[in-house]
Amino acid sequence: MSTDIADPFVEPYIQHGEKNLSIEQEKLVSRSREPDTVSRTFQSDSASAYPIGGAIAGYTYMPIVDRERNQSGPLWVYRLQLEGIADDSKVWIETDYEESTPEEGWDEIRRSVFTRDPTDASWNKGARLLSDALTGVIGTASTDKLGKTAHGLLTGQLFVITFASGFTGLTSGTEYYAIRIDADNIKAATTSANALAGTAINITADGTGATITPVPVGYEFLWIMDRGQRKHRAAGYWEVNMTLKGLRGEKPYKRRYSGTPQTMSPGQYTGSYSGVFGVNVGWPPVAGTDATLSGSDLNLEWDVPQTQIVDTFVTSTPPPTDKFGFWIPDDPPPVFYFPMLGLSYTYHIPFGWKLMNMQAEQLPGQQLWILSLTFGYQYYRTPKAA
Repeated sequence: MSTDIADPFVEPYIQHGEKNLSIEQEKLVSRSREPDTVSRTFQSDSASAYPIGGAIAGYTYMPIVDRERNQSGPLWVYRLQLEGIADDSKVWIETDYEESTPEEGWDEIRRSVFTRDPTDASWNKGARLLSDALTGVIGTASTDKLGKTAHGLLTGQLFVITFASGFTGLTSGTEYYAIRIDADNIKAATTSANALAGTAINITADGTGATITPVPVGYEFLWIMDRGQRKHRAAGYWEVNMTLKGLRGEKPYKRRYSGTPQTMSPGQYTGSYSGVFGVNVGWPPVAGTDATLSGSDLNLEWDVPQTQIVDTFVTSTPPPTDKFGFWIPDDPPPVFYFPMLGLSYTYHIPFGWKLMNMQAEQLPGQQLWILSLTFGYQYYRTPKAA
């Protein structure tokens, strides 16, 4: 019986060529609303190469998020997954977007972005939803035009302009409204109404190198109200979650009606009494057979109709808290007058239509309110209780 004995003069491995090299081609995967991923496989003579969070040549903004290491003789094989934004010119991508436009209350947009710069002003509370910036804008004083090839703006569209010098008549960092001249030129107006009327700001000095950042049409009255962020597993990246609130479009004026009887018990009515009362039937109501009541020394009780309307709407005017009292709503409904008799009466001020309740919710930091006004009709007099 013989025993195999390793030859002490023969190495167990024979190595040829480079120790540190790529052994598989790049596999790049890009998906809608998700970070890009890259798969790579490398060979190295180091057991501590390619740490999690590190970067490899050619992938500046694609940190390592997964790392599998296998030993192959005196060398190591690393299977890596990188994650981030493969296009170095992009700092962020949108990963989620949802709109909610309820019948009442503020419209909302819930939005999430994957970004290398969570401190960007675009993600701050109070910021609007912005389109891609237009750079290299020029200003011409002789025509009041702002020039940018294929700017894409529409008349009345809101935008912010920033510049270092020139453009006298405009203020850097200020919002203006576009007056579209043609595909390559606009003028600036101070208000939407001025833009629609073609009333432009007078530019008295030329300028170059400005940046225009448009607000998408229909998103002018939406601002970031809530914001949160967390670190992503890809080193150097963050997930920023935002909720924008405001108006996505026109919010309809809404009116509710209510009517509740209020019982009045003036007590016994001395003397003879005779009353004829109209009766309505069906829907839509039509006149039916009148109800009658007659007698002497009757103990009367009246169910007085209390008519209320609640108007809810959005306004840029602060709530008029000094207007409680006499206030006739727009287009008030007809009110039935009930001829109540009693031994004595209470006279009410205010009477007729009056404001009974006001509820207002302001969009934080903005001159916008959701206002609910409750109007009620008050008879000028009602019988006193016995």
